[in-house]
Amino acid sequence: MQIDIHNLRDLLSYDSEEVRFLTFDQRCEIQRNISNLINKRPLEFSKELEQKIIEKLGEIRINEWIRPSFRYIEENGEIKKI
Repeated sequence: MQIDIHNLRDLLSYDSEEVRFLTFDQRCEIQRNISNLINKRPLEFSKELEQKIIEKLGEIRINEWIRPSFRYIEENGEIKKI
């Protein structure tokens, strides 16, 4: 399965921002696999989660959903999100 870190981040954002479809344990499993990618280790997904990832990534691409980006600035000694 060829999934990059951006796909996994999109998936977590889509779950948070649009449609709740992941359990807490599944979110943790995705976070562990993001760490695996950073540390150049193989991905380790359960079969159920792997199927859900494939389906939801397809849905994200079909709907042309884009992960929101946030920028922060410092203003008067405070950090503000813009």
